[in-house]
Amino acid sequence: MYTGNVCDVHIHVEHAPDLAVMAPRFARDGLVRYALQGAGSYGIAHRGISNALGLLQKLRDPEHCYAFANLDHPDQGVASAESLLAQVKRYWELGFDGIKMIEGKPSVRRRTGVKLDDPRFDPMFDYMEEHDIPLLSHVNDPRYFWDVTKMTPEQIAKGWGVGPDGSPFEEVRAEALTTMRRHPKIRTVFAHFFFASANVAEADAILDAYPNVKFDLTPGTHYNDMAADYEGWREFFIRRADRILYGTDNCAVLNDNYNAHCRRILETNETMDHYGTLVTGFALPDAVLEKIYETNFMAFAGASPRKVDKAMLAEFVEWNKVLIADSQDVDKLRAELDAVVQNI
Repeated sequence: MYTGNVCDVHIHVEHAPDLAVMAPRFARDGLVRYALQGAGSYGIAHRGISNALGLLQKLRDPEHCYAFANLDHPDQGVASAESLLAQVKRYWELGFDGIKMIEGKPSVRRRTGVKLDDPRFDPMFDYMEEHDIPLLSHVNDPRYFWDVTKMTPEQIAKGWGVGPDGSPFEEVRAEALTTMRRHPKIRTVFAHFFFASANVAEADAILDAYPNVKFDLTPGTHYNDMAADYEGWREFFIRRADRILYGTDNCAVLNDNYNAHCRRILETNETMDHYGTLVTGFALPDAVLEKIYETNFMAFAGASPRKVDKAMLAEFVEWNKVLIADSQDVDKLRAELDAVVQNI
């Protein structure tokens, strides 16, 4: 197994008790740096909490923890251009390390009703270019989500099914890439391999056309797709090692062995079950793993986490408490936010 440093660019935290588990578990798993990705844009029940908890974890583990803030929107529709710009400015001044967008996920895009290349995002992106703020963006979902007959009952129950009436996969991808053309200086990671695992040529074409773009390996079902062309994808990982970042998408404490599973896929040639498909590990060379695990993370997120402005944190938490006024489990969420203030 690889013995060098490992950085995880894509982890979620939604509950305050998770924080006590994170640092020791990550140290056990060999994670020297990790980026918590805000999930509040996902739905009303998530508003406010993940950004605040990300900042709290940065305070607890300032040498290793990065936090990317999500954008806040009304219950329906999308925030105004002025609001989006103000949010990004606030997050950056607070000490967040970047911005996480999930607005391209079909269920979220259906709720907002706004295309990813809508002009109201441009002032925000202009500011991100000016201040060199990195972006991690979730665009689309697995292609089979457009055919609900191929989905599991659990996936359908979560509202992930797109169906024939949803925005087409290629249309949403084109919107995201239009943004990249408009704002070529934004350091961008597209989550879940940008769902470009249908064939090697497709992934190569995207990386060739957009030099500011990288993919993360948060493992949905793209490894299942890659099993059909094992040699082609292994060669891709070696050839494109400087454009790929390691990530698990693990929700902090939900799966104790998930990081080990994800690493086995990259480091060994073992055969294992991955979401119902037998996949063979790629057994990548250490020099390739070093780039995927560490070098690319630091180039994207920064050599060290940014410092939190503690004077601004209490005001930020109060703002978040207003955001969650109509959320599910509001009393519990407010209690968690109060815990944030008490630990400043």
